[in-house]
Amino acid sequence: DKDKDKDKDKDKDKDKDKDKRYIPTLKEVEQYFAENGYTKEIANKAYTYYQLSIEDSPGAKYWKDGKGNNIKNWKMKVRIWMREEGKILHNKNLAGSSAYEIIPDK
Repeated sequence: DKDKDKDKDKDKDKDKDKDKRYIPTLKEVEQYFAENGYTKEIANKAYTYYQLSIEDSPGAKYWKDGKGNNIKNWKMKVRIWMREEGKILHNKNLAGSSAYEIIPDK
């Protein structure tokens, strides 16, 4: 019985992974970025970058990373864009403000 349960769990995990193994549409990417607080502009940059990675591969099932490897989980990969954009936004905010916070005496 335990072995059967383990096999069922493995099958469920495989099904979850299969859900992420495809090339998303621009709309899906925009929605995912929006759900995480990012703009369509940033989503478009990421989408365009990865679409260009398969430009010469008609019928490709996956986007490709910078090394030419298949990207099997696009959501995980675009989180890198989100992290980088977060750094850029954080640095812009720092540039526009003082490095020190002045706390008034009470």
